[in-house]
Amino acid sequence: MLPGESAALDGAETAIELARRKHGERLGELIHGWVPLVTGFMGVALGFGALSAHSNGALFLPVSHDFGWTRAQFSLTHLGAAVVGTACAPFVGRLVDRFGSRKVAATSAVAASICFGLLSLTQGNLMVFLILQALAALAGAGTSIITYVALMTQWFDRARGLAMGLIMSGSGICAIIAPKLLIPFVAEAGWRAGYRAVAFVMLLSVPMILVGAHRPRTRIGGAVVEAKNLAGMTLREAVRSGRFWRQGGALLLLGLALSGLYAHFVPLLTDHGLDSATTANVAALFGASVFAGRLIAGYLLDRFFAPVLATTFVLVTAAGLGAAMMPGPLFGAIAAAGIGLGFGTELDIAGYITARYFGRKAYASIFALQFAMFTTGGIMGSISYGVIHDRTGDYQLALTISLVLVLGAIPLILSLGRYPEWKAQDPI
Repeated sequence: MLPGESAALDGAETAIELARRKHGERLGELIHGWVPLVTGFMGVALGFGALSAHSNGALFLPVSHDFGWTRAQFSLTHLGAAVVGTACAPFVGRLVDRFGSRKVAATSAVAASICFGLLSLTQGNLMVFLILQALAALAGAGTSIITYVALMTQWFDRARGLAMGLIMSGSGICAIIAPKLLIPFVAEAGWRAGYRAVAFVMLLSVPMILVGAHRPRTRIGGAVVEAKNLAGMTLREAVRSGRFWRQGGALLLLGLALSGLYAHFVPLLTDHGLDSATTANVAALFGASVFAGRLIAGYLLDRFFAPVLATTFVLVTAAGLGAAMMPGPLFGAIAAAGIGLGFGTELDIAGYITARYFGRKAYASIFALQFAMFTTGGIMGSISYGVIHDRTGDYQLALTISLVLVLGAIPLILSLGRYPEWKAQDPI
């Protein structure tokens, strides 16, 4: 064998051994952290964000008809919850960093379930109803993905991307199951019983949170304690870095571009002349793509450089936006797949990138601000799509602006550079 061939063979064997070692480390983390992983999945699925979003469809018309409210009046609850959730995000992050995911999530779940119970007692005063919805959003803010993504960041390193993708897919499972169970239940028992059922289901997450949402433990001397002193930047150090604002700027642009389209996707399909059956099928494809995107991104993040992966998904999203400008069921399906994949990956990748670039010391506080930038863009985008449609009579201008915005996020993502080296604190 020639010397060059021998060196190449040795290099290939080294690469194979390295891949095997990484695979073993990922598997070991998943085995060691399966309880918090299941807790995170259930916490997201039964958290305020998922339960509120995916139960409103079953409660929307019964409540409106009972009290004689317009759809616009009931829709104010969505806007109010989004604003409150965005405003609370930074405070939730600070609380999680200080007290841990378990205390924040358990307290929040109990408080939000009480608010859902109170909603079942309302008697038709719209202002009281809106205030209770806002209080529910405030109380339930601690059950947001911020809390559970922070938990995954503490428990996982090699398998972090997959762990994040798995827990965030919990919202997709809720989207599939909740309407199927709640719509017939509300039709039979009424909307008041529906709100009480949501309150009860949310309470079911509390025992799991108390058991599985603790920080990883490490040995200090002969004692086993929670690992709290993790490596990374403080919140102040992070917000003073240009990298923080470039990542936040990219998320703001993506929120502006995609969240408005998410809310208006079905009306857009209808405007393109698709019949109700085809529209339903394309909308289902959109939901399936969001769910698949979370799992695909989670798997790939542990194997590829995250900014390059993020850019790839942004380009897929841009192709979907281009297809959305064209009429017909084929282009509708392409749009649903492309945009759904993009919408299903942005927060998974953002959560992963935040941990890699800023460490775990103040992870929840830092990611909460990044999350707030995305949701702020989402609120603005949702309103903008409606305004542009009302002014122009279609969604073409809004789609063009969205395409420009997602492409504008690419240079910001690629400018983040290499991952810093953080010294990991290994759990037992």
